[in-house]
Amino acid sequence: MKKQEERDYIIITGVFDLISRKIREKIIQARDTGKLVGVGVYADEYVINNLSTVPLKNTEERMEIASGLNGVSFVFPTNSGKLDINVLIADEYYKKYLTNIVNKPETKQYKAGIVMGSFDLYHAGHHQNLELSNEICEHLYVLLKSDARILQKKGVMPQQSEADRTKVLETLKFVDAVIPYDIDSTRALAVQDVIKKHQELYGETLKPSDIVAIFGEDLWKKETEKHRKGEWCGINISCTPRDEYKMKAEGAGISSSCYRTKIHDEATRKGTTIEQIYENHSNIEEESLETNL
Repeated sequence: MKKQEERDYIIITGVFDLISRKIREKIIQARDTGKLVGVGVYADEYVINNLSTVPLKNTEERMEIASGLNGVSFVFPTNSGKLDINVLIADEYYKKYLTNIVNKPETKQYKAGIVMGSFDLYHAGHHQNLELSNEICEHLYVLLKSDARILQKKGVMPQQSEADRTKVLETLKFVDAVIPYDIDSTRALAVQDVIKKHQELYGETLKPSDIVAIFGEDLWKKETEKHRKGEWCGINISCTPRDEYKMKAEGAGISSSCYRTKIHDEATRKGTTIEQIYENHSNIEEESLETNL
């Protein structure tokens, strides 16, 4: 086995449930070394038995989310908090990663894509929608609904603040920029914001034909009508063929509302506040983080 300092990658192991501040910082720190980054995601059983909590999301979903973080090359599940054991597991997944690398130029249909949403408690449904959107555009911009807009439209505040939701999205490898979508925002103004942001980032002026707004199938009918009325200013629209299981199906358990309900129920059982339960999950996630960085 190679000595740790001779390895071509850095290991970070953790829960990867809420993608808290410390996780984001460690990923950036590891990425900036120039080495590959392998992420070990603690399996549900390990979290329950060793960290005295139940993760909001299952192992598979947390691995999927971790794989989308900017700088992460490969992910692996682990039932151990011991670095020497995780190094052995990581070595196998690192070899698979090297075998599966395919360097081929991608030709994408659009220069820029727009995705709109709240992205509260970022989950696999969000992840799949962004990943599929990225497949058809060279650059991806997220219109993030503000706390005030969510409160106005839904009557409740999101679990995570706008600032936290922004930071999570900015950590993703396929998001170029996050643009606020506030109470007074419109689709027409948002298109102009994307054109302006793209000009700032890449020095290129986009035409309407260069841009596509992308939605899940659940919003396709609504947004097609808005497009017909000219609210999208003549840009293209497209629909992602998201996995039905990962959309807002009752039995799937994969939605922001489902995770908010889990937090609420846990708070009720323990006789504490929703804010305290969320903070507990965040603290456990940060305290259990391990790395050989």
